[in-house]
Amino acid sequence: MIPDDGGYRLNGKKYYSTGSLYADLIFVRLLSPDDTVVTALLPTKRQGIELVDDWDGFGQRLTGTGTTTFTNVRV
Repeated sequence: MIPDDGGYRLNGKKYYSTGSLYADLIFVRLLSPDDTVVTALLPTKRQGIELVDDWDGFGQRLTGTGTTTFTNVRV
């Protein structure tokens, strides 16, 4: 998380995001600039969030699991 105009911006990837492909909101655990662990609830349609259907686990293909990429997402 990077401070930005009274808020924060998030950049990074979260692998194995269970259920994210079917969700409207997702929880993301973050490390703030002062090293505090925080949790954010973000809408999956927010600009900069990309949900990738790249999970191919045997017997678990319908779990809605994949990689979530965050590019300059406003938090």
